[in-house]
Amino acid sequence: MRESVAKFAEHMEIVLKENDYKGGWEGNDCTIEYLNWRLTQEFGEYFANYEHLSKTQKRDELVDIANFCMMLWEKHQ
Repeated sequence: MRESVAKFAEHMEIVLKENDYKGGWEGNDCTIEYLNWRLTQEFGEYFANYEHLSKTQKRDELVDIANFCMMLWEKHQ
């Protein structure tokens, strides 16, 4: 695995673990429509605030976006 992919995946996992208390996306209660909506929200946060975000905040927002993409990817199996 490429080093940059591994580092990114590590950050994705850290954020997922921090949010475990919210429940998972695997069950039927978490719909594709909800995940699409949340992904759109995360994109909006990133682009609306891009000029004002620090490098760390930008990276955090991108991890959030990636996690919702992963959840959707999983739901479409």
